[in-house]
Amino acid sequence: MPAGWYPDPLDARRLRWWDGQWWSDHVSTAGLVQISPMGGAPPIGQLAPWAPPGVGASTTTGGAGPTGVPSAPPPPMVMPPQGYPYVPAPVGDERLPPGIHLANPWARLGAYLLDVVLIIVTLVVGWLVWTLVVWSKGQTPGQQICGQRVVMKDTGEAAGWGRMCLRDLVIRGLAIGLLSEVTLGIFGLVAALMIFSTYHETMWDKWAGTLVVDDRDGRTLGR
Repeated sequence: MPAGWYPDPLDARRLRWWDGQWWSDHVSTAGLVQISPMGGAPPIGQLAPWAPPGVGASTTTGGAGPTGVPSAPPPPMVMPPQGYPYVPAPVGDERLPPGIHLANPWARLGAYLLDVVLIIVTLVVGWLVWTLVVWSKGQTPGQQICGQRVVMKDTGEAAGWGRMCLRDLVIRGLAIGLLSEVTLGIFGLVAALMIFSTYHETMWDKWAGTLVVDDRDGRTLGR
């Protein structure tokens, strides 16, 4: 897990800073950062018992983790006006909220094939109307069924209707489609195979500044 604010394993009502390897003594409640010793917490997902007393003892400067290396002070906690604990976690130059993961390339292929089936079954018209509706939530019909969503890589929030139109119609449909015709399909194939890059971005994702994530619960929708 990348460094960032995550639900405190000792108290789910607040957040605790994870430095990428160990839990920090820094906690945040309603935007107020305080010190609360963990007593030597294991890494995320590890079910090992707690460390002996004294390990991970904290001070007002952050204390030391179980390895004896001082934990880096976390960045300021910023809470939106609505109070929703949405703290983007860095993923390279991209940002995703805690608990949101990039969609698997093969899962994305499944959503694409589902779109193709829906186009055939609904005689294009039904799929097109459905698409125009769900674009406002950063989805195609296939992605909606599969629980996937297109998000803005610089904010981690769901792409809106305009960005989806730019991504799917202008960039993928017109620009890449035209270049594929000129190159006998080679350009389109390369653009699609880029989905196996670090952040599973196709060429139209890179040009549109988007990522595709698993978000069945709508956590990336604007609030």
